[in-house]
Amino acid sequence: MRQMVDDRPSLDADEDGVAEAALDLGRPAKSALRSPLAEALAAILDAVSRTGAIRAVVLRLGGEPTLPAPEHGQTRARTEAQCRSEQAAVERLRASTIPFAAWLRGPVRGPVLEIALACGARVASEGYVDLAFSDLEIGLAPRLGGLRRALELAGLPAVLPLATLGKVIGPREAVELGLVDEIVPDTQGRRRAAARVLTPRADPPRRRRGLWERVTESDRAAITRARKAIAPSHDVHHPAPVRALDIVEVLVRDPAAAADLEVASFAELSFSGPARQLRALRREAFGLDPQDSVPLSGFPRLRERLLDQGLTYTDMAITATAVHEPFVRGIFEPLERAARALARDGVDARMIALALRDWGFLDPFAIDAGRGPARPMARELVQMRCVLPLVGEALRALDRGDIPGAAHGDVAAVFLGGFPPFRGGPFRYVDEVGAAELTQRMSVFARDHGPAYEPPQILRDLAASGGHLHPAPPSSW
Repeated sequence: MRQMVDDRPSLDADEDGVAEAALDLGRPAKSALRSPLAEALAAILDAVSRTGAIRAVVLRLGGEPTLPAPEHGQTRARTEAQCRSEQAAVERLRASTIPFAAWLRGPVRGPVLEIALACGARVASEGYVDLAFSDLEIGLAPRLGGLRRALELAGLPAVLPLATLGKVIGPREAVELGLVDEIVPDTQGRRRAAARVLTPRADPPRRRRGLWERVTESDRAAITRARKAIAPSHDVHHPAPVRALDIVEVLVRDPAAAADLEVASFAELSFSGPARQLRALRREAFGLDPQDSVPLSGFPRLRERLLDQGLTYTDMAITATAVHEPFVRGIFEPLERAARALARDGVDARMIALALRDWGFLDPFAIDAGRGPARPMARELVQMRCVLPLVGEALRALDRGDIPGAAHGDVAAVFLGGFPPFRGGPFRYVDEVGAAELTQRMSVFARDHGPAYEPPQILRDLAASGGHLHPAPPSSW
């Protein structure tokens, strides 16, 4: 049982010397240089050290902490300090002389998964339990040593898709990989978890070799293939998978250097534009009401690509926005018309498709090649010729009331149409670029290419007032 003494948590052990605890992530950190997660974990470890009768601790885990976002006035140095405080707390857990066992009772993702992997054993309750390094869906990379422990337990081939795609695995697959020890009825979870760390294991000890020594030539080739697969499209637009792969590669070569790379990557990514937009996209998606009756079979290819971006909440977002499919079709039609007009004017169809893919669209459509010799055109110009009509139509639809609000339109455009997730949706894109800048761009294109590029009145009004489509401008996050 968990009690509070002088605002400090204390743990009571049962007759077997087993205490039970859960992370309290609802309290703000008392120090600017420590995060709530670090303080919550340190509070449990301090309570264990104050209580002499404890032989083992069962740590209940399930659910995710508050999404890490830079606070007002946050600096990179402060972010790095908070990350190091989390790493120190997790390392203290891993090295504790009092053994900890993780009892998994729900989605175990992001930093919570890394904490679970630091425990001496992991037991999953029957029912809804899954595991994922879900940091990728908000533009971050794992930072608490979880990738190292996953590599030690499951090996490189299994960890690569977890690290670079944010793949979600169920409890049975986690057991097969060695990330979870067993699946038990929920009523037995506490007892079985404690038994796992109190009973000496009969398994033979692992050979003490470096990770790189255990990596085969085939594994090294897999790292190279993974880098080639993700680097072209992710390096700039969505760098988190690249940073996660960097951490994996450093881990298998020089594990001691990985912690510093985790800290540097977390600080860099936390303040990046993609992370800011991905956090907003996730927050908006979870603010919508899912429609349980919506089939997912109508979006197979796009759904797969969204999941490959590490967006583990894809199915929920699709069901929540399926009612807005007419809006999505309506805003993508001007883009397709513009792309086909470019092809008719002699721009190479493959070049148009590559330009749209490079801008971040997940599901480019087929474009018929034009007749005659292809004429060159700057990639950025191709992108704006196609994107601006989409943005203009989205603004007109919002002004007409075709969708309830900008958040609905952003989530629908990404999860039903393949709009670049790291840009947050067409309305986040307007806020990011600025209404005045977009008005000017569209006016120039309208003069040169016709009324399809004419700035909508809602955009002109925003430019005149300095307003935004979302409650707060992105720069204030």
